Amino acid sequence: MASRPTAYRSRFPSTQQASCRAGSTRRTTRTGSRAGGCGCARSSLARSSRPTAAMRSLPPGRGWSHSGSTRTRGRHRSIRGGRMDPDEAFVLASEVTVVAVGDLDPVLQAQIDAEDGDFAITKEHSRRTTRLIDRAGAELLEEFRAASSIPDALQRYSARTGRVPMDVLNQSFDLLARMVKDEFLMPAAARSVSAMGAVESAGGWQPLEPLRQLDDTEVFLVRGPDGGRGVLKRVSPRAEAWVHVALRNEAIALHQLAGNGAPELLEEGVDAETPYLVVAWRPGLTSELAAAHVRRPWLSETRAPLAVMCTSVLTRYAELHEHGFLHGDVQPTNVLLDPGTGDASLVDFGLAVRVGEQQPSRLRGGVATFITPEWAGSALRGEHPPTPTPASEQYAVAALVYRLLAGHDYLERRLDPDAWHRAVCTEPPRAFVRHGIPPWPEIEAVLHRALSKDPAARYASVAELRDAFADAAQRSLVGPGRPSTAQPWTPPGLVDAAIGRLAEDAEVRRPLPRPTASVNLGAAGIASFLLRASGLTERGDLLAAADLWIERAKRDAVTSYDDAFADPSRGLDEDTVGRASLYHSPVGVHLVDAQIALALDQRSRASEAIGRLVTASERSDPRADVVTGAAGRLIAFATLLETAAAVGVDDERDRLRALGDKTTGALLDPLDGVEEAVPGTGEPFLGVAHGWAGVAYALLRYLRAAGEPVPESVRGLLRALAGEAQRDAGAVSWSIGSMNEGLEAGWCHGTTGHTLLWSEVHSTEALPDVDALELALAAGEHVWRHPSPGAGQLCCGAAGQGYAFLALSRLTGDGVHVGRARDRLDHAVGFVGTRGMLPNSLYKGDLGVALLELEIAEPYLAAMPMFEPERWGAVAR
Repeated sequence: MASRPTAYRSRFPSTQQASCRAGSTRRTTRTGSRAGGCGCARSSLARSSRPTAAMRSLPPGRGWSHSGSTRTRGRHRSIRGGRMDPDEAFVLASEVTVVAVGDLDPVLQAQIDAEDGDFAITKEHSRRTTRLIDRAGAELLEEFRAASSIPDALQRYSARTGRVPMDVLNQSFDLLARMVKDEFLMPAAARSVSAMGAVESAGGWQPLEPLRQLDDTEVFLVRGPDGGRGVLKRVSPRAEAWVHVALRNEAIALHQLAGNGAPELLEEGVDAETPYLVVAWRPGLTSELAAAHVRRPWLSETRAPLAVMCTSVLTRYAELHEHGFLHGDVQPTNVLLDPGTGDASLVDFGLAVRVGEQQPSRLRGGVATFITPEWAGSALRGEHPPTPTPASEQYAVAALVYRLLAGHDYLERRLDPDAWHRAVCTEPPRAFVRHGIPPWPEIEAVLHRALSKDPAARYASVAELRDAFADAAQRSLVGPGRPSTAQPWTPPGLVDAAIGRLAEDAEVRRPLPRPTASVNLGAAGIASFLLRASGLTERGDLLAAADLWIERAKRDAVTSYDDAFADPSRGLDEDTVGRASLYHSPVGVHLVDAQIALALDQRSRASEAIGRLVTASERSDPRADVVTGAAGRLIAFATLLETAAAVGVDDERDRLRALGDKTTGALLDPLDGVEEAVPGTGEPFLGVAHGWAGVAYALLRYLRAAGEPVPESVRGLLRALAGEAQRDAGAVSWSIGSMNEGLEAGWCHGTTGHTLLWSEVHSTEALPDVDALELALAAGEHVWRHPSPGAGQLCCGAAGQGYAFLALSRLTGDGVHVGRARDRLDHAVGFVGTRGMLPNSLYKGDLGVALLELEIAEPYLAAMPMFEPERWGAVAR
């Protein structure tokens, strides 16, 4: 990666904005994209992390200045770099998209150093990095949606904004020049990306179908004169010099390799007017897509084929190195995998280089996700990149294998280049459990060594890495002592009975006991159960049934609020549960309604449901606990943010974030230890239902869903809770509160809830100075030693305990926890039909037990309903 692409922020001030300087830019690497700008992902954003003086924002009122006397020179040079007809019309290329940064996914926004009102501009099929521009720049570029000369566009913009056209020209010069140079703005006669004519044939090779198109390169599947298949790559005559150099370099490398570790070179035409080459066709999907088709981390049987694929990838790179070459451009799209056999093939050798040699000076490229600590360190020091070595390529290949196995990158992505380079130089690979997937300790240990920051600490060769990986896979998949998640066990069959009963239309019309509509006890809980079941079983009829039940809940809520959400005989009224509880009010009904609408892709209905949820949540209520107050509503906001993200809808994010941020602020305000009561509860409880553990859990849920960092006040609360832990021979527990020293093991006041809290702390890495995993496991040990003696339901009984063990199985991959969850399910089933188990109740009856039975079948998707993250997006990964 001998050079780096231009990535910049383009700004010029509007009359309402602070002024800034515009001018030259510097080169930088874009995380997740080619270091040369290739393969630009629409969601990846790049900007200079240390702006030059010509780009630095100035305080309001300082006026404008251009570095390097751009102001004076600009009047004597053309935006196109030469003489230009002022009447020449330009237009935004049809592939260009401009989107407000505020409309992007919140997790992505959190990684972008953007300012209010910024826009992202990106170009499909382009190697160019996505740019950040300010609102004024975006508004000026909109003048080119229809063909226009630059003077006319400037005149219209100036008239609309009340500005002086010459000032606008001076201030926007560099933006327009870069847009023209990078072909975001194109001559009106050539509005589309490709500058190449249609392919009829090349050297006798006839095109069959296009495989890939960029603005300077096209790839086709072709048929040769003898009927054989090949792959044609041709480069536009207008492409940058390095693209031509890469094509010539690929031809040289493939000729020298002669089919060893690389496709055979069938024909080259690098000196043709439109340069091309043809290589042997290799079957397969891109490695990332092939791995995604196999990868189901919660099913242990999918690990074997995934390991075969990754071993084959390592073998191909080992073979290439043994023939004296480095590939030079490790990334998922340059590795093909045959889904049937798992065999790998390497493609795209444009950056290939002999071992011990430097790449040609005019070459650039590579994907920043796979850069090495050696390269990143040189970039931070402002030095030329080091000569690539087998050890450096080993690091990149290990990063690729990690992504294929986990579905995530080995480090958390940073869009700021310098921050990414520092992370590559200093941060260790993330454990698989950080991604919500089961650990694979044998394989992770192998990858950790290959991803060592010190090249000398890595394996001696990729071949040695391949052997270590294959041995670890063999040991972990068939070796003695491997935890089993498939012990003989017969499900009790409760879930089938519940689904069969509730899916009948007549059942929806039957009277329900009070409260008829709530999540905890009524129709909204039934709808939530059926919605969850529909996702886990992929049954559309259950989604339809869920829709019927939520409509029942909505009707009951309107007809009689008291009947829908209160039952004085059970102590449920406005004084005890309020009117804005997730579990006991319309808030829960609107949450489930919105989830079902999103599942049905009924966006306007979802918007209306979210609007009703927001209105219901804004009721004045001092309660802050999970079951009756603000912490529960925060879980509702987090759940909707996660659900909307999983189905690709972000229309309502702003409304949810506004109320969620306000609620978060209100919860953070009283955080000062755990000696006082959670507001509105009257007693200093420690558990999740009415105590500080629940407040901490809700804050972590929301902050993760919103993509926000964990503030120190939350860490302080977690430390205080950790300090209240009582240890006893490998187990830990917490008292109900400072006024009640009793110990319980259920969800509401006991260690089941604390197990879930510390599992979330571990997953989010919210408290690095405390061993959260140890606390979660020790709390789970207390749960195991104290089976619920008198209840089977979720809230206080054995079913809730089962979810604690499923959480631990996700963190550790240890099958013993699934076995313990099954034990608790069998225990809970014994209570079904007894007085303490309410029929058709999610939290206090048989439906929670039935749902546990269903979720035990896929423990890595399990989620305690209306509490834990529901992981709707996990299957898609």
